[in-house]
Amino acid sequence: MYTDSLPATVRNAREEAAVIAQDLIVAADRYNLKDLKPVTENKLCKHSFSASTVLPMLLVAEHHQCWKLKDKCLVFIAAGRNTRAIMATDDVEHLARRCPSVVKEVLTKILDSREATPSNPLMRPDLIVPAGKARLLNPDAMPLLAISTRRLL
Repeated sequence: MYTDSLPATVRNAREEAAVIAQDLIVAADRYNLKDLKPVTENKLCKHSFSASTVLPMLLVAEHHQCWKLKDKCLVFIAAGRNTRAIMATDDVEHLARRCPSVVKEVLTKILDSREATPSNPLMRPDLIVPAGKARLLNPDAMPLLAISTRRLL
């Protein structure tokens, strides 16, 4: 029976709670339970994300128009301390296959957060080439470029 509240098991382990809440969002959309979806989305937004739960959560948020949850997931992914661990999961490939447009948003958010970091040596104004002014790189500089781009993630 629907009671307009989340079950007590959602308060258990982080991953189990995330899976149950995601299932509740899917059910709320499928059965048009208008009150359940925002309650569950708000609960997930307060949930402490992890590298293993954030990408499946992002996929659910995208498919079920949970924009607040989607934004929270993107912010978590872009945080420097989380990016490498998240990108090491198998969920990245699943996200790329199921929703390629979200991958572009993830990359944009990561790059935006890196640009906002003043200590990032790759974002110095004297190193940024204006659009239309780019030229081919010296092939001898390619190893340096590879090393520098690895620092972004």
